[in-house]
Amino acid sequence: MATFGTPMVVISCFNKLWLFGESGCTYYGFLMSFGGLSSILLLTIISVDRYIYVVKHNLSKHQSTIPIIITITVCFLMTFGFTISPLIGWNQYTYAGVGTSCAIDLVGEKNNGQSFVLALCAIYFALPVAVMIFAYGSIYAKVLKDSKAKLGYSRRKDVALQRQEFRKKLSMEQELAVTVIINIGQSNIK
Repeated sequence: MATFGTPMVVISCFNKLWLFGESGCTYYGFLMSFGGLSSILLLTIISVDRYIYVVKHNLSKHQSTIPIIITITVCFLMTFGFTISPLIGWNQYTYAGVGTSCAIDLVGEKNNGQSFVLALCAIYFALPVAVMIFAYGSIYAKVLKDSKAKLGYSRRKDVALQRQEFRKKLSMEQELAVTVIINIGQSNIK
């Protein structure tokens, strides 16, 4: 995306209009849409993988690389299908913003644009956000539960050491919560 797409927008911004014509607009819109949508699905898959590793750790012991490769391939094929759809008549790529870049037409009414946008929102926004909230929320709950259990076990230790352990666990939980929020937010930005 950065190598093949961003220079086109930078050049167009300096010239205050899109310089690469309709085919360049289609190329740029396809490239940026494919990169953005596939990264959303990959972030979702990463959250599921982390969920399996942390919460359902007995499943992660039996996990091989073949299901992971298949899942990544399905994500890319699904995203390819969505990003090629505007090229075959379901929606279109058009100028975006002030006319210095191109993207999927989100407001147009031709080429069944509204149904495409609704499908896009459901598959690439609502579903990934719900999965990530569940996965990272479950991870956070598991870490919180385990840290409380370990803290209860350490009650026999002296009070100063116990307070130090509690602060360390609390700090780790806060870092985990921030990571969860950043990961979910990152998928929404793309």
